[in-house]
Amino acid sequence: MLTHSVGDQTDRNETLLVVDDDPDVRDLTAEILRERGYRILEAGSGEEAVRLAADYPRPIHLLLTDVLMPRMDGPTLAQRLLERRPGLKVLFMTGFSGRALSDDGELPHGTEVLSKPFTFDDLTGRVREVLGPDA
Repeated sequence: MLTHSVGDQTDRNETLLVVDDDPDVRDLTAEILRERGYRILEAGSGEEAVRLAADYPRPIHLLLTDVLMPRMDGPTLAQRLLERRPGLKVLFMTGFSGRALSDDGELPHGTEVLSKPFTFDDLTGRVREVLGPDA
């Protein structure tokens, strides 16, 4: 059961695209962020996310995606979406350390990474941080 204080939920204008091939992780992540007042789009694969973003007529402010997924990984997805939505901010989720992925060339240095498992506060704090001070 998700709990939060009344002060945690605000009316937000940001739309987030949450992408993870694990439905449990995706559903819980989306639920936490919805409770915080974000508009959430969900996709279970990189291909689905590309289609969803192409069909979505409004701005998407943040892509929150798993790094390692079948067929299209998170970095490839981010690159594809950034070609069409250059202002899109990206936060990768991974069970591996962000430093290890950067050192292996999986992610560019300086990439924003949220390590799994994460707490509710870790998730919402990193999302606010990546979106910027007005988030």
